[in-house]
Amino acid sequence: MYQPEIQYPIERSPLFGLQSRKRMCALLGCTTAELAVIRRHKRKLYNHFETADKYGSQHPALVHKPRKIQSPDPDLAKIQARLMDLLKRIELPDYLHSARKNRSYKTNAQCHKYGHGVAKLDVRKFYESTRDSYVYQFFFGKLKCSPDVAHRLTEIACLGRRLPTGSPLSPLMSFLAYGDMFNELANLAKAMELSITVYVDDIVVSGATKASKFIAPAKKIIARHGLSAHKFSVRPAGAPIIVTGVCNTEKGATIPPARYRKIRALKEELGKAKSNERRVVYLKALIGQYREASSFISNAKSHAMAYQRLLEATSQGVKHKARNKGRRRSGRIKAMLANQVDAPPSTSSQAKSSSALGNKG
Repeated sequence: MYQPEIQYPIERSPLFGLQSRKRMCALLGCTTAELAVIRRHKRKLYNHFETADKYGSQHPALVHKPRKIQSPDPDLAKIQARLMDLLKRIELPDYLHSARKNRSYKTNAQCHKYGHGVAKLDVRKFYESTRDSYVYQFFFGKLKCSPDVAHRLTEIACLGRRLPTGSPLSPLMSFLAYGDMFNELANLAKAMELSITVYVDDIVVSGATKASKFIAPAKKIIARHGLSAHKFSVRPAGAPIIVTGVCNTEKGATIPPARYRKIRALKEELGKAKSNERRVVYLKALIGQYREASSFISNAKSHAMAYQRLLEATSQGVKHKARNKGRRRSGRIKAMLANQVDAPPSTSSQAKSSSALGNKG
């Protein structure tokens, strides 16, 4: 099991009661000039793209579902990561298993034992639906920052009126912004004698009582906060429990059937690959799958090592062009400061700039 992390009450946070922008910049490791660049050119500091179809396969287990990503420039990401580091030291409820030390999707699944009934639901498009007003209210209402500081912190965390999907801060910020909602859900679960866990937007309850009764009132709580729930799922007591990529069975934890199907599909595609470039793609995927499953499959490590040796042999002579796309965007805040870039004159020029960045990524 995990070891408890060291946290302190919100009143002891260096951000609590913060009134000075200068002090805020010192805490975040940036200058007021860099903060001004973030305010004026925020969209230029993000790379907008859709996740690529890395497999290019028609196999049902490898179907690509594109996701829109807004990835911050490394300089901005560093500031966001520093803010996240300060926020994650604040006491967090025990039911939260994402965006914190010594917690993971595995510890999240461990809280739901085989033999109990389970109910699951997700918050639909959580980051895209997280309102900047809720983020601001956390900094202003919970952390007691001055309105000006709370506004600046909200600008750092958000892109437009929502949270960016590729920011290191978004997983924790989304929870803190809707902390009251999650606490309401936790109190509801407690009243129904159910255990509850939260992993980003994934809410799971389990217990000896009928877990399915949790869904209807939970939907109302989520809707009252301007969000919507979906992906409802109920498992009766005694059935295998699949929670955040882990399948709890009578014999112990293992990977769910969908992961086994994906591994088989990757092996099939590897056998059909006609170029070393494609073989490298499937070999890397198989290595990742087996390494991730090493906690649940006894011979997973040996499989990963075998594919690693095959990858090393296959990779000879294959040039990898996309080693670190982020390097091309590093230092953009400093470059803007050095060149004294003016704000974009129109919405259309902003769109062209975003398009150009997307082509680079």
